[in-house]
Amino acid sequence: MPTSDYDRFSIVAFASEPVSSLIEELRASLPPSGRPILAPHVTVARPFVQPSNLDAIAARVRAGAARAPVMTLRPGDPYHYTYGAFASVGIAVAFPPELAELHASLAEALASLCSPLGARADPAAYHPHLTIVQQVDATLVPTIRAWVDAFGPVPDFELREAALVGRHNGAEWQTLSTAPFGTRRGSGG
Repeated sequence: MPTSDYDRFSIVAFASEPVSSLIEELRASLPPSGRPILAPHVTVARPFVQPSNLDAIAARVRAGAARAPVMTLRPGDPYHYTYGAFASVGIAVAFPPELAELHASLAEALASLCSPLGARADPAAYHPHLTIVQQVDATLVPTIRAWVDAFGPVPDFELREAALVGRHNGAEWQTLSTAPFGTRRGSGG
């Protein structure tokens, strides 16, 4: 896989239906994200740059995913955080320990093949969530949070596979490979 067409990469697990469609419906009623946003997902391994070998990364993701179960996650409370004049709004999720284990094992497996985007974080500090919008004007947070609250609860959803995704040089994200999880078990907290 060529890397020059992409400016960043990540390992994610896309939310199952009907949650994926519900989040997309909610997004359509809100101010659009200020940068390209992926379909509703949970980040499994933090974004990275400078991959030395995407095929090797995909192989390590397949190996890690094969040991992970299909997982059920329970959406929790909406959250937001601001960075300068911008903000992101999403929904926290309760998750099984197997997701944290997959996150940690992939961080270790991929460490020699790429550089994490931004400062290295504590690998144990993992906060999975569903992003609704990102890089929106921070002054819109109260309005967006009111829309999210009015939308109502989001049902439980499954994560069934990991996906290696790449962002086309500042444009849309593309799924480069997928890796199904190996077994069916696990519920969020």
